[in-house]
Amino acid sequence: VGGSSGGSASAVANYSCPIAITEDTGGSTRVPAACNQNFGFDPSRNHYNNEGNPGMTFSHDQLGLNARSLDDIILFDALLLDCAALHKMARQKAMARPVGGIRIGAPVEPFVHTKVRAGLHDDG
Repeated sequence: VGGSSGGSASAVANYSCPIAITEDTGGSTRVPAACNQNFGFDPSRNHYNNEGNPGMTFSHDQLGLNARSLDDIILFDALLLDCAALHKMARQKAMARPVGGIRIGAPVEPFVHTKVRAGLHDDG
């Protein structure tokens, strides 16, 4: 399957998903795409927002796409860039709102533990 995005490329190739967002340091988008007979889009640096991508090196890591067709890449690329503009606008609106009155809820204990304890103490 080739490279660190090999699993994503395999998933695209076997129709488990239509497209995969990949992380590329030095071929991790193109090589798996080629090995799986997909299309790999390795755009120029910061074509997509790289915020939150831990990667290996800040200067080389970037996000890319892996798909079965060039049309899928073109469509998804347009959608991603459109979403980035919408997220920026939503973030600006959210930052302008006052924080007073915001309520945050958090469980006292994780739900998994609650269900496990309920199962252990079930007398039925």
